Amino acid sequence: MNVIKRINRGARTGLHGFAFAALAAAVLHAPHASAAEAAYPTKPVRLLVPYAPGGGVDGVGRLMAQDIAPRLGQQIVIDNRGGGGGIIGIDIAAHSAPDGYTLLVGSVGVASMPGLHKKLPFDPIRDFAPITISVSGTYLLAVNLGLPANSVKELIALAKTSPGKLNFGSSGAGSTIHLAGEMLNSMAKIDIVHIPYKSAGLAMTDMIGGHIQMLFAPVLVLQPMAKAGKIRALGVTSARRSALAPDVPTIAEAGVPGFEVSGWYGLLAPAATPRAIVNRIYVEAKKGLESDAMKERLKSQGLEPLGLSPEQSSKFLKEDIARWSRVIREAGIRQE
Repeated sequence: MNVIKRINRGARTGLHGFAFAALAAAVLHAPHASAAEAAYPTKPVRLLVPYAPGGGVDGVGRLMAQDIAPRLGQQIVIDNRGGGGGIIGIDIAAHSAPDGYTLLVGSVGVASMPGLHKKLPFDPIRDFAPITISVSGTYLLAVNLGLPANSVKELIALAKTSPGKLNFGSSGAGSTIHLAGEMLNSMAKIDIVHIPYKSAGLAMTDMIGGHIQMLFAPVLVLQPMAKAGKIRALGVTSARRSALAPDVPTIAEAGVPGFEVSGWYGLLAPAATPRAIVNRIYVEAKKGLESDAMKERLKSQGLEPLGLSPEQSSKFLKEDIARWSRVIREAGIRQE
């Protein structure tokens, strides 16, 4: 008995006309949807970067696009949509057609946004289907040479004897390196005052000059200064030591168990994107991340491959949102 005969029998046995029509349409159109997914992609793919060109998110996005495009057999076009601290570009991606032809370069900023804003035009969990949390970066905690602290434990002890007297710089309120400092405050039960700057570079200059005491910033940025003897490196924020600073302990092992902050990047798709398409992109991204050439390129930028699956990425994103929301709430950071 063919499909049409089975549908007709259902109609004769009392199937409601409206429901019957819907079922017939679904059955007749399903083969076409499957064929479209199997043929994906048949045209260029747009990769939204929610920040201006030249930053870390943009750089990782371009690296992934160049790597994945040849295996997909289509061009991946970078579309920089900066503004609103990343909100504008992320919102465009969240409300794009869920057909695999618009993707988003996500980052840790996506996870901190729900805690920093009273209302967003999108929900990072509801409106996106994570494809992969692809790479992560490590931050370094450094202090100026005039501070009498040669380890994380000594810094904490000093901070406890002088609450509110020490300070740390960042690239701006709500930035990851600001939140890293607030996490240290919360977990170590200390009170180090936040001093926002327009960039991490300006904060680093002031730390070297002794105007601020400490700073979290990418290992790639601070480690050369530490090696040159201009600042003192105390710990890295990752769960394990960084290959770029193997002699520097993690903050967790140096005195704050459980402390971990990573600057991650990944690929997200609009929520209703077919699973077959999500899996296809993930497989191609994973192949690139496993190559020696990509590992070396990432290492040169202070990054390491992760390649989490869609399921792992979804769990990771939910946990990261909950963690940063808690840090922001405990630090008393005012929502915008």
